[in-house]
Formats: sequence, structure tokens, C-alpha cells
Amino acid sequence: MRRFPIVVTCLFLILGMMAVPTYASGSSDSIVISQSVTKVDDDSYYLEIISIPAIQLYSNTKRGTKTAAYVASGTTIYSISVTGTFNYDGTSSEAISASGTITTYVDGVSINNRYAYTSGASAYAFGSVSYNGVTLQKTVTLTCDKDGNLS
Repeated sequence: MRRFPIVVTCLFLILGMMAVPTYASGSSDSIVISQSVTKVDDDSYYLEIISIPAIQLYSNTKRGTKTAAYVASGTTIYSISVTGTFNYDGTSSEAISASGTITTYVDGVSINNRYAYTSGASAYAFGSVSYNGVTLQKTVTLTCDKDGNLS
């Protein structure tokens, strides 16, 4: 009989931990695992965010998304994302799929080109957009190490 309260307490602790992840951009099904900023010039930068689904369906398979949002004068102009799926086994890893998307946030942005591909343990997305007479190009790379860690 003494084990019942311990089991119930452990169950509540586990359920409580599962209910408090940090969510990416308002999405309730992904968790942000890293953020970084890459400065382009004095007035613009790329904000890069890596997120993973809150639930990964298969062991030894990892799915994640890396998004690079271009911000100029405090306004997000566009973002490019790569979503990759990887197999890993503690010895090596391999990217098995990649898809890329471009999202525009202001008028006057036109998408010139977009494609995604895999190579080794990385998923890549390339995008090219035009904005105010300037062509902006970006390649986003998502890599999985042998232990399933994304960078």
C-alpha cells in the first residue's frame, strides 16, 4: 500500500514535466531547442531557430526544422526553413529527407528560387528572393550528429 502514493506522485511529476515545453512561434506541437543571430550589416540580421516536434514518433529517427528569418530595420522581410529527417545509431547519422519553404512577411518580396536536398548528415534549403531591387540569397543547413543532436 505504501507504493501507491509513490507511483501516483511520480506519474504526476512526469505528466507535469511533459506539459511545460517552450513552444516555437505559437505552435503547440514544436519545441525550440536553439536560437542564434547572424548579423548581415548594421541594420539587418538573420534570426535562426531550430525546433523539433514535441513528440518524435520513432527511436533512432530525428525530425527537425531550422528557420532563418531575415530582419531589416526591425521588420521581418522573409524566412527560409529546412525540415529534415535523420537516422542515427550512436556511430553515424544520415539525412534521409529534406524540404524547404520560404515565407514572405511584407509586400514587394518575390520568390526567385527555392530547393532542398540532403548530403551526408545534413539537410539543406536554398532560397533566393528579391526585395526593393536587391536579391537576397540564403542557404539553411540542419545537421544531425551520431547521437541525434541537431545543429
